Amino acid sequence: MAQTFTLSEAIESIARDEEEAKKYPTGLSDIDRLMRGGIWAKSITVLCAPPNAGKTTLAAYWAWMWSSLTHVYVVAADEPCEGWVSRYAQLMGFDRNTIEDGADKAEIYDLLDRSTKANWTFVTEDGPVRHLLYMASVDKTALVDSIIIIDSLQRLSGAANSDRRTEINAHLADCKALRAAGATVVIISEAGRSLYGSNDKVDVNLMAAGKESGDIEYLADNLL
Repeated sequence: MAQTFTLSEAIESIARDEEEAKKYPTGLSDIDRLMRGGIWAKSITVLCAPPNAGKTTLAAYWAWMWSSLTHVYVVAADEPCEGWVSRYAQLMGFDRNTIEDGADKAEIYDLLDRSTKANWTFVTEDGPVRHLLYMASVDKTALVDSIIIIDSLQRLSGAANSDRRTEINAHLADCKALRAAGATVVIISEAGRSLYGSNDKVDVNLMAAGKESGDIEYLADNLL
């Protein structure tokens, strides 16, 4: 016999589920409030904004903050890993000028290695997302409760002779598989990067869409 619930009982059950769910706070009070505590574990979040809006800086802050809670994998496709290390070092109190001069490079890497907030890994293999999926196929617990940050979706290399939409959709399917493997996935997505290389008038509606593929909207649990 099927169970029946009153509306108030159903609401209370949802509230309990929300309270018990693992969440990763973003450090941004308005977003955390709207998302009822932060990004939910085992979800896919797409952070979408125009170039040079500070997406990588925000993602680096999240990686640094969340690495104190769980293991973070960073797929740095948009800039070299050194750029992420530089951002981490600034969060840990190093002066930006000395970082850029390279004066403290050895000390920075040593501190990052020993830091309690160094629970992160750069995924540098060719086909980084597929490499993570391979890890999960070898050990089904490898990615459970981890966080994977991909910067950025558009910068990931695709299959030869495939159009851009097909490439993006393939990457999104891989991200869905990462979520199924128990990971929380955060994807950086450019808001119409290709539009900024043209001298023609920019279509604001296309920029606002922030996508080469509608699958981005359908896949994401959260679209920021």
